[in-house]
Amino acid sequence: MIAQLRRSRTLYFRKHFQAATVFGVALVNTLEGVAKAAVFTALYLGGGGRRFREKARGFWKVTTCFGFWH
Repeated sequence: MIAQLRRSRTLYFRKHFQAATVFGVALVNTLEGVAKAAVFTALYLGGGGRRFREKARGFWKVTTCFGFWH
C-alpha cells in the first residue's frame, strides 16, 4: 500500500509538473521513507514489539526501491 501511494504520487506529478518538481517529489518520498523506517526501527529496538519491526522492514523496502524516480 505504501509503495502504491508513492508510485501514484510520482505519476501524478510527472503528468502535471516539470521534471525538477518530479525529482523533488521523489526525493521527499525517499526522505520520508528513511525517516519513518528509522523511527520504527528505533521503536522496535526499544522493545516495541514485532509490529514495529514489520513496519520498519516495509519502509526500508520501499525506501530502497528506486522505481519511484521514474
